[in-house]
Amino acid sequence: MKKFVSAFLALLLICCMIPPALSADQSTKAADVLYELGLFKGTGTNPDGTPIYDLGKTPTRNQAIIMLVRLLGKEDEAKAGTWDIPFTDVSDAMRPYIGYAYANGLTNGYTATTYNGGAPIKANQYITFVLRALGYESGKDFEVASAWTLSDELGITAGQYQKGGAFTRGNVAEISWGTLSATVRGTDQVLAEKLRADGAIPKEARVLYQQDTAPEDLVFQTIPREYYGCWGYIPKYFTLKSIEYAPAGENVYFRVHYSSSTVQKFFVMPANWERSESGEMVRYAIDPASGIFTCKLPKAWFKDHAQLVIGPSEDGSTAPDYVINVGYLMLTEDDQPPVFRPTSDYIDDSYEVADFKFGSAEYAEVLGGRMYRISFTNTAYRNIQFWTLKKGRQEKFNTGLMHLVKPQAGDTGATYFVPDYVLNEYDYIYVRVRDAYAIDPNGGSCQEHCGIDIYFHGLPKGK
Repeated sequence: MKKFVSAFLALLLICCMIPPALSADQSTKAADVLYELGLFKGTGTNPDGTPIYDLGKTPTRNQAIIMLVRLLGKEDEAKAGTWDIPFTDVSDAMRPYIGYAYANGLTNGYTATTYNGGAPIKANQYITFVLRALGYESGKDFEVASAWTLSDELGITAGQYQKGGAFTRGNVAEISWGTLSATVRGTDQVLAEKLRADGAIPKEARVLYQQDTAPEDLVFQTIPREYYGCWGYIPKYFTLKSIEYAPAGENVYFRVHYSSSTVQKFFVMPANWERSESGEMVRYAIDPASGIFTCKLPKAWFKDHAQLVIGPSEDGSTAPDYVINVGYLMLTEDDQPPVFRPTSDYIDDSYEVADFKFGSAEYAEVLGGRMYRISFTNTAYRNIQFWTLKKGRQEKFNTGLMHLVKPQAGDTGATYFVPDYVLNEYDYIYVRVRDAYAIDPNGGSCQEHCGIDIYFHGLPKGK
């Protein structure tokens, strides 16, 4: 496991090298991300070759359409096309952009025969452009005058445009960046994934997303501290407070509460430690002052992976990883609480201990595997270790799935998640109860008091 963690840390260090460095200003950060992906261009260049964004200027309808077409990765297609448009006030230079947008239902004219491209564009109008690009229909799915209502629900915006005010090129960059992590209607892809699949973004491109906004009515559950571990380099600039999750249809929201004044990014990746496997890494930019990082992940991730890796980064050169054993998550296909059923396929090898008595074992089918739960009475500090084993080979512990719970006096249960692929390869759980803290809460004798064997595939012969 340590070898894999080291490899993951090395991968994070490589992936953090995203020039140019992102500034603390949200508009500049958004423009930098889009510029690096080739989806946003400035109004010129500085003597050192860096782009001039002019983010404080008011964009025109023409400029907004250019930025929209570039965001969608369709600039070359627009320039190569021959477009029939009804507007008489469109220049030859603007015809490809307005022609493409008009032909694809992204924009309408100011009147039946004029486009009025030199007029300033408002927030609701540009938001309307991106919502249409995602497959939403104005007048049906949202109203143009209050387009931010839907964009707020989708997490593209966060209520900042409802009060009106000046609208700038920087705001266009922020909205465009937020749109990259919005799901294209009728698909399970966010826009950035679609652009990558279409070849508009190189497959190796390192997309940096805005963090997500969870619906206000979601009920979050706190993950107990013993169900996630901190591995690798733990920085002084970052303190982890708690982690929460909430299922929402085809997705799961995670919220990380932390304290930091300098952390700039979060890296999120599903993994299976014991198999040295990992899924796609998703990168987010965050506001360090908020103290909360929120991300929305597809529930499908947790059908194939047992852990979730979250790594905060201050400046792109260090990225410690925090591992959440997502097996604790009580996730089901229909978002209903899992149903626990008693299992009789276990052997209680415990012996009389005055302050511990095993009660029963249960299991529930959850997303990606099974959740096992044991009940007991306990009046002392304990170490309870869960291991997955194969019949007749107790020396072959599946160390990648060892899980440690430290119940205190009065606690009555503990849970353990076993992924489907482990259920197919291993035969049972060995539960080892140790007297870890009976003598000294900081040490203890570690005397083993009992063992409980819970079988996946029925009891072995002769038992």
